[in-house]
Amino acid sequence: MCEFVIYIGIETKETAGLNPIDSISSHSLETRGGLSVSAKDVNRSQCPEYLKKDLKPILDDAVFCDLKLRAGTGTFPVHRSILNSRSPIFRTMLQHKFSDTVDVEDLDAYTTRQLLLYVYTGNIDDLQWENVAKLYSGGDRFKLLCLKEKCVSRFKSFLISSDICEILRTVHLQGNEELKEIVMNFIYDCEIGDNSDVSDQLELAGAKM
Repeated sequence: MCEFVIYIGIETKETAGLNPIDSISSHSLETRGGLSVSAKDVNRSQCPEYLKKDLKPILDDAVFCDLKLRAGTGTFPVHRSILNSRSPIFRTMLQHKFSDTVDVEDLDAYTTRQLLLYVYTGNIDDLQWENVAKLYSGGDRFKLLCLKEKCVSRFKSFLISSDICEILRTVHLQGNEELKEIVMNFIYDCEIGDNSDVSDQLELAGAKM
């Protein structure tokens, strides 16, 4: 059994003027069992990763959920407090919604699942570019700016190796002007660099639109 000793109420030259929090963060916590734990032993940079690992199970296992999101063919148990804290659009939606189910329009089940994964953990799965484009639209709708940045980064990585023609056609049909601009800028840069393959794809994309 571990027995902890906490000293209170005695001020010395060493403790005078110290902020209690500073004291804890800069000194070891000692026990009679000889165990000494220093704040320096804790890698604080890992705390967000632990937080993500802790939050993902409550999404996956539907622990203490108080709301369901319905999108396409899927229904997702979620937590009002988390959605409320992460998205101003969710906050507005839920302010006057007292039913236990909310319909999410214009997003399919897979995209909604990926959006919720980001809301709870800050991460997204490895996705095909088509799904990244849809998730970007979801991030835009729910004002998740960091999610949009992640999607843009992923999206750009696909432009090097994927069919530019098909990507441009898809984002055009989706009406996604921001991603379309990214594709067009990429094509322009390639043309400046005299990339004939991309130039040919651009002509083909123009013919299809």
